[in-house]
Amino acid sequence: PSRAALAATTAGIRAARLTGVSRLLPGRIRRLISGVRSLRQRGPMVRGWASGEPIWGRAALLTGCVQDEWFRPVNRAAAALLERAGYRVEAPAGQTCCGALAAHDGHPEVARSLADRNSLTFAGYDLVVATAAGCSAHLAGYQHWAENGHEVASQAVDITVAVSRAIAAGDLPTLRVDLGSIAIQDPCHLRHGLRVEAEPRHLLQAAGFTVVETDP
Repeated sequence: PSRAALAATTAGIRAARLTGVSRLLPGRIRRLISGVRSLRQRGPMVRGWASGEPIWGRAALLTGCVQDEWFRPVNRAAAALLERAGYRVEAPAGQTCCGALAAHDGHPEVARSLADRNSLTFAGYDLVVATAAGCSAHLAGYQHWAENGHEVASQAVDITVAVSRAIAAGDLPTLRVDLGSIAIQDPCHLRHGLRVEAEPRHLLQAAGFTVVETDP
């Protein structure tokens, strides 16, 4: 994946929607664009973020190639939570895509190159956190993709795991409110790749929700 190409595509989709040009496009393209989430009020990119006191250490945030273009609020919320939990949070500008898409698409040489770059960028951090389950699963297997990937693989955690641990340790609060019911559907990479099931439920319950299972 190309960050530049994704950024240009995202800008084009936003412009087409805002100006109404999307209504003039061929039907197939209109349908593709209509399936993309709203890109308004995304805010600034998280890549380059550096903030917080390292009470428990330094946490690196993998911003992701798609995640930081289409899901920036998720990345910003993750950075804010980790900082509140006592970490110095950094999203190094030198990072790149995790390599999962290249690996799945049959381009192992590209995936290895991306993993090599990230292994150098994330060296020395106490945590390496991803906010997309597919990225979390791929980082956890970096020992297979990069010569120095063992360090990143050993420190990699999904954001749901990092937040759940912080709640359990008392570094993040449990809210005494009742926000009603919320349905949960586990991401495949999280449930089957990383065997993570309890943590997402724990943090939703800590936020005041009653979890309703959709994948029994």
